[in-house]
Amino acid sequence: MVSGDSKSGQDLPAPYVVSVAGSDPGGGAGLQLDLKVMAALGLDGGAVPAVLTAQDASGLQATEAVPRSFFVASVKAALERQTPMAVKTGALGDAPQVDVLAKFLEARPEIAVVCDPVGLASRSARLGLFLLTPAGIQAMRTRLFPRVTLLTPNLPELAAFTGVVAKDVGGMEEGAQRLLEAGVQAVLVKGGHLPSQSPDFGDLLLTANGQRNWYPETRLCLPRPVHGTGCALSTAIACFLAKGLMLPEAVMEAKRCFRPWLEAAKDGRLRPHL
Repeated sequence: MVSGDSKSGQDLPAPYVVSVAGSDPGGGAGLQLDLKVMAALGLDGGAVPAVLTAQDASGLQATEAVPRSFFVASVKAALERQTPMAVKTGALGDAPQVDVLAKFLEARPEIAVVCDPVGLASRSARLGLFLLTPAGIQAMRTRLFPRVTLLTPNLPELAAFTGVVAKDVGGMEEGAQRLLEAGVQAVLVKGGHLPSQSPDFGDLLLTANGQRNWYPETRLCLPRPVHGTGCALSTAIACFLAKGLMLPEAVMEAKRCFRPWLEAAKDGRLRPHL
């Protein structure tokens, strides 16, 4: 007979994390990659599709927002089945989706929210394939940002949301401050697009209570661009927040796990593992 009164932590359920993002048919980014990250870090994962995409490592070919009624039903199913410890948001399809998600999260203030503000696909801007319209970007600023625990923009996304074209740490800090003024609790500005001549290279964390953390990095020279980096890092941070780490430590642990994944992505594809 097996006793149900186990004293070991092994019987405790894994923390539950939900990703609300785009679906990538190749599995190299979006929901599919997010679930791989959650599994690699030992968490129970849920997934809500917001955007259907046709994409691969070379870029984005087509997108279509999930219908509002289906999106609402999916959010309810994922968030009401079991309250997640954290929610990660990636690509959202339109302003109504942003509004729906913001309302759900406002009613659940205990959930940590990590937002990877995918407004456009960086390698597909030349095709004019924007994942959010100007109305959608404005909805994120006014409706979703005030509920966000951590925003994780890269430099092009920082420019899209703030108008700040950061070329150094000072520009990163200026853009982050503007996002904090919009109501976000903390901002991790990713410096992967800093010019090669920049003396500093890394990511900057600023919080609304004045905390500042700099995470230095060494540049990697990989044979091809890596797909899904923003998805993987933001999801890893959400996972460590769900495990109970404070924000600076969650970022540090996520980056510690993420770096080997990136170093091993010689073919442009991340394969999360412990």
